[in-house]
Amino acid sequence: TDEQVLKRKHGWEVGAQVDYLISDYSGNDDDPGLGAYFEYAKPYGLQWQLIDRVSYSTVLVDGEFGDAAHNISNSLELTYEISDKIDWENLWKLDIIWESDSDRDDTYLNMLDTGLRFYISNTIDAKAGLQFNHKDQGDNPDDEVDSRLYFQMIYTIF
Repeated sequence: TDEQVLKRKHGWEVGAQVDYLISDYSGNDDDPGLGAYFEYAKPYGLQWQLIDRVSYSTVLVDGEFGDAAHNISNSLELTYEISDKIDWENLWKLDIIWESDSDRDDTYLNMLDTGLRFYISNTIDAKAGLQFNHKDQGDNPDDEVDSRLYFQMIYTIF
């Protein structure tokens, strides 16, 4: 059967969110959060797909952009359909956490991932890949790149 693993999108999407934790398991509430995102997607030919998503979020402390950190994330995906049952997936994700408190260092997280996704059945995929992670936070002495080789079995319920 001709089964496509690759998700196909074309165009852009913009969204905003407001959230508030009414109560957690301890009975505590939280300050409201605010967020926005922009996503752009474009297929190139019949086999390539590009998806870029930029998002921003923060917590409003006492109703203002006060002591909370500002989170900016960019996720860039490039996928190539090798065959009806195999996709080559590439992902670069950059997360930036800007601290409003000058005593705390900003954090920069970079993640690069490349791998092959195999369609096995209607609900099961397998993925083998290579991932690189890097965290930069001020004078962090552990400033090395973490690399890992992985294998995943993915089960989709819906």
